Amino acid sequence: MTLSFAARLRGWQDDATGLEQRLKDLETFERSHRRRWAIAAALFGLGVLGRLSGAIDTSLGTIVLTSGAAAVLNALVGVINERGWYRWWFIYMLALLDVGLVTVLVVWFGHGGIAAALFIAVLPYAFDQGQAVGDFLVLVTSLAYLGGSWLHGELNPGRPGGGLETMTYLETGLFIVVAMALKRIPATLIARIRRARSVMSEAEQGFLAVRAAAAEADELGFLEKSFNKMLEEIGATIAGVQREADEVAAFAEELAAAAQQLHASTETLTQTSQGLAGDLGQQRGLADGARGESAKAADQAESLRVRAELMQVDANRLVATAERGRERVARASATLRAVGEEVRATASTVAGLSGMSERIGVFAQTIARIARHCGRRRRSPHARRRSRQVRAGSRRAGE
Repeated sequence: MTLSFAARLRGWQDDATGLEQRLKDLETFERSHRRRWAIAAALFGLGVLGRLSGAIDTSLGTIVLTSGAAAVLNALVGVINERGWYRWWFIYMLALLDVGLVTVLVVWFGHGGIAAALFIAVLPYAFDQGQAVGDFLVLVTSLAYLGGSWLHGELNPGRPGGGLETMTYLETGLFIVVAMALKRIPATLIARIRRARSVMSEAEQGFLAVRAAAAEADELGFLEKSFNKMLEEIGATIAGVQREADEVAAFAEELAAAAQQLHASTETLTQTSQGLAGDLGQQRGLADGARGESAKAADQAESLRVRAELMQVDANRLVATAERGRERVARASATLRAVGEEVRATASTVAGLSGMSERIGVFAQTIARIARHCGRRRRSPHARRRSRQVRAGSRRAGE
């Protein structure tokens, strides 16, 4: 893949890195915008103090105009940031703007201790953006310092601190050395952080065998050592989980086999249950039939019981009737015996009387009819014999 000029210049590796760089640039734009307000205020304050103290010959109008121009430029930059306009080279333009504003102090005051103000334009970008922007700013700021010293000598001839003197070159060289040394700290730190992030990205993708360098004995080195230890712990945990997963898989296989056996047993039990259900259905049908027969038998028994009760009532009535007939027969027998005694007593008296014998015969017939009538009421054998004897006696008496 062919990288663009911006990617080669800014150090982008891919689209993801480019997106991260853009977000970082936007954050740098916001910080530099706030810092530029402070630079504009410092230009106004230091310029007024220098003018009032006689350190510079710049007029107050020029100081106010320069500070106002710086504020207006910063406001325009703020509008660009708010609109969301972005180009990768904005970072260089804004850095040059900050270098130009700080160089104004060199033009006013000349070379010397004011060179320390140039670090305000270099170090923030070096810490935020890394080595490429830092190297660019060190070079540009050194040239701007030389140019500002030369311009101060041209604008203020005869004043100290102007022109390209030997001290100016020494100060520029010292500035370059100090700036490069200070720039190296964030550049090295940023490079180490990027390497650590690369290792973390590989770990995020599942490559747990990677390890950070952890070669330095500083906070980042301790962080890398902790990260390596965390990866080792994660690897050990994953290995333990894998072993447990294998054990669970083996147990799952055993459980599946047991489940199959249980399923076969369940099918057998189901078939047996179905057979028992069929048998129970037949038994239930037989029980229902027996219940119907039992109900019929109970109905017949009830009807027989009712008939038996009725027959018992009839038997009781017959017994009562027989008792009454027996009493009547007994009374009739007693009457017949008394009559027979009287007949025998009077038989000899009325033997010669034919008229009397007819009446006696009629009377005997009457008694016979009475006896027959009583005999119809269930006469006892004794009463029947007694009746026959009375009729025989009556016949003999009639003869």
